[in-house]
Amino acid sequence: MKKIEYQCNVCLKQRIMALPENIDFNVDTRGLMDIIDVHKCKGNKENAILLHVDSDLNVRTQIPVKKENDVSSIPELPLPSPQKVERSKIEIITDHLIRIRNIDFFQINDKIRNKIFVFDQTNKNDLDKIIIDDQFLEIQILTEKEVQENQIKKWLNEIKEAYSKAIYIDIKALELLLKFLDNKIINEMSLNDQIALELILNSICSIPQTIKEDIEFEEIFNGIDTVESRNLDSILEKCKNNEKNNILQVYNELKNNFSFSEYISILANLVEKEIIKIFTLMFVDKK
Repeated sequence: MKKIEYQCNVCLKQRIMALPENIDFNVDTRGLMDIIDVHKCKGNKENAILLHVDSDLNVRTQIPVKKENDVSSIPELPLPSPQKVERSKIEIITDHLIRIRNIDFFQINDKIRNKIFVFDQTNKNDLDKIIIDDQFLEIQILTEKEVQENQIKKWLNEIKEAYSKAIYIDIKALELLLKFLDNKIINEMSLNDQIALELILNSICSIPQTIKEDIEFEEIFNGIDTVESRNLDSILEKCKNNEKNNILQVYNELKNNFSFSEYISILANLVEKEIIKIFTLMFVDKK
């Protein structure tokens, strides 16, 4: 099994994350990927460490995440912390066969990873966008249709919460997030939507596994029809004894059956009903 391993510069703990062989993280133009490890650190205080990891899964640098994104170096320790550099801008490119209809502009300014992810169908800077912002993350959006600002901010705040929990952000996951949001943002957010947002943003690092079998769907899901029952069955079967395929890989084996938005909503429903459990990759202390 593959692994990412490093020694924290702050508390000196050895930290390790095991990876199934078929799960890969993509490196960026620097030849690095950004992965966040949150753990009990020096003084037993919870600390977040931003790791720059190369394609061979070697940790090249580490940055303690501090208030105001202070990335000052810690001297005389084995892994250097890099100097703060200009934030890179990355375009969220969607499948041209699927038109984004309800969102004209969407941007995530990730102040920890030092990246801006943007989708822009306007090419204008003077439009009145809705913004939420804190010291680590800023999200902006402009919708095609008029939607109540409070409703949109609920969506953005939920995205912020889910995004903040993700140890790794993949551009494919952001593309799927945009498509999902485009279908949903004109409506009030449900509990199913909240779960789905977290599943999407953690889709590379999360492995769904069926924990209940022989389910009588009619007893759990009101008004379910034959097609819906068949879709539920197909997901449960793919997730049975699953220890290696992440959320996206499971979908890729089922995508002829339904769209991603339908799939992730069904999966969220199964998670909510505790029929499927999500196992998320994470760092642990090395024994």
